[in-house]
Amino acid sequence: MTVRISQRVLARFKAAFPQWHLVAWTNSLVEITTIGVEVWHAQGNRLVRDTYLAFDSDDWQTRLTSTLEQNARRGAPDAAG
Repeated sequence: MTVRISQRVLARFKAAFPQWHLVAWTNSLVEITTIGVEVWHAQGNRLVRDTYLAFDSDDWQTRLTSTLEQNARRGAPDAAG
C-alpha cells in the first residue's frame, strides 16, 4: 500500500467515523482497511483479537466505539496499584 492510498483510506475512515478523535484508543491496536476495521488489545505479552467490523455493517461505528472503550478500561491501571 502506498502512502497516498493509506492517506485515502484514513480520510475515508475519518469521514465515516467523525467522532474518531473523541474515543479512547488506549490499549487497542486497530487495523483499518478499505473494507473494514479490525481491533485487538494487549493482554500480558499477547495480542487478543476483539472484532472485525465491515464498513458495510449498519452499526460498525457504535460497535467500534464500544470495543475501544472496553479495551481502554482493560488497560487502565489497577486501583490496587
